[in-house]
Amino acid sequence: MPDPEQLSAPARRGRPWRTALAGAAAVCVVVAGPTWLARPGAPAAPVPAQPVRQAEDPLQEAAAVWPQAVRRIPATLPDGRRFHPQALLDDGTLLVTTESSFEKSDSLWRYDLAGGPPTKVADVVTPRRAVLFAGDFTVGDGKVAWWTARKAAGGELVEIWTVPVTGGTPAVAVAFPARDRTQRPSELALADGGFVYSAGAGGLYRAEPGAGPQLVAGTEGQHLLAWPWIGSPGRRPFGDGTFASVRNLKTGQARQAASGSGRLLGCGATRCLHADAGGQSAALVAADGTSRPVPYAVAGPPEPLVRDRFRAGVVSEATGRHRPVLQDAERGLIAALGPAAPPGQGLRLPRALSDGRTLVQWLGQEWLVVDLAAIP
Repeated sequence: MPDPEQLSAPARRGRPWRTALAGAAAVCVVVAGPTWLARPGAPAAPVPAQPVRQAEDPLQEAAAVWPQAVRRIPATLPDGRRFHPQALLDDGTLLVTTESSFEKSDSLWRYDLAGGPPTKVADVVTPRRAVLFAGDFTVGDGKVAWWTARKAAGGELVEIWTVPVTGGTPAVAVAFPARDRTQRPSELALADGGFVYSAGAGGLYRAEPGAGPQLVAGTEGQHLLAWPWIGSPGRRPFGDGTFASVRNLKTGQARQAASGSGRLLGCGATRCLHADAGGQSAALVAADGTSRPVPYAVAGPPEPLVRDRFRAGVVSEATGRHRPVLQDAERGLIAALGPAAPPGQGLRLPRALSDGRTLVQWLGQEWLVVDLAAIP
């Protein structure tokens, strides 16, 4: 299995180019500019260069700014196997996966952040003739869910698997044919006893255990932000990552990014972050148009705001080195999430987990885990 430190970033969950044969979905930031590129092994997909704010003072570490929310944990289980964080099950328990080979998950574990022994949840099955290994791990309704795809007549057979978070034997809850990659799930979520996911260039699908998926009426061209919120443009590669327009499928509440507020850096369910014309500051703009100034316009590709306020990105230090950071746009705080990299060297950005509350950053032999729900 390749050393995760050699990858430009951990795989984003549910990316359509995740394959069973080769290639990690990744985001690489080249910080001499900077220009943001998509997955290795594929043509570069640059977006316009964005100014990098230079930090006048050395950045504080995230653990110093938010000690109640940040944990550094070993990146291996006691038996030496590396693991990948997937979601927080509760305030002190992290769901993690191990791999038998590159991107091929083979087991699920409950990892005690306080240092207790890990507990195995289940083995992860790889179907015969798999074209996509298990991915899009998500938690809800007391279950862990993920999906796989394997060769079948006329294309592929997608299977959504579940197992209780307390442990057990995984079982296929939903299976359906897919003609091509545009019909594969992305952003899988458990909701109201069933499953919801985006597919391809848009559309929200709902599937019940034992039944095939159905397109939710009126969601064409939309993508899942966080159930029950959908919107557009969705996450890359089918959108630009901003979610400029969203609505709540349960309440009908809608939010549209304000026009004329500067370059859009990304939105959450009810607020958007806009950079000013010079790219040195920003504003957090609510659905009703009220605006809160933000002192930094942290560089980075557009991504949804986690919990309507947090954004991961990069800043340059006075030395010219660049550091991955976490920005709390609501409080105007910014803190470093990892070591600095020289100009021109690839820099890893943190990964938002499927639970909507956690960011993780690979630190070589450790994981930095940030529980955003613990930040007041």
